[in-house]
Amino acid sequence: MVIAALSHEHDAQIQVTLVESDVRKSVFLKTVARELDLRVHVENQRIENLDSLSADVVSARALADLSALLCLSNRHLSKDGMMIFLKGKNWSSEVEKAQSEWNFEHQIVKSKTSEGSIILCVSGAHRV
Repeated sequence: MVIAALSHEHDAQIQVTLVESDVRKSVFLKTVARELDLRVHVENQRIENLDSLSADVVSARALADLSALLCLSNRHLSKDGMMIFLKGKNWSSEVEKAQSEWNFEHQIVKSKTSEGSIILCVSGAHRV
């Protein structure tokens, strides 16, 4: 929602799709998008049940460990897309475990709001 609000503020014409399986949360997201006049499409279903989105960027927060996120997200990514995940204090062990199952490039950005947490930018992911 934040990305949609920022793009609206800067007149950027991007499409934001939010995936939320909880009906109450989906209704809330749709209401916020409508009230703020944002270009947001809300999919009320589980990400694993969606057809490929071919997204330039896939992001998730507090959804799963990195290995599971790569599995869930990679099929929704465009050819040159990037995944951005907010990860907590155990991020390094998640990266290590994921590297045993996946090949990927990654960049780490320290969180400014939560000590020990990071923003993990992943590209080029494919199974080992």
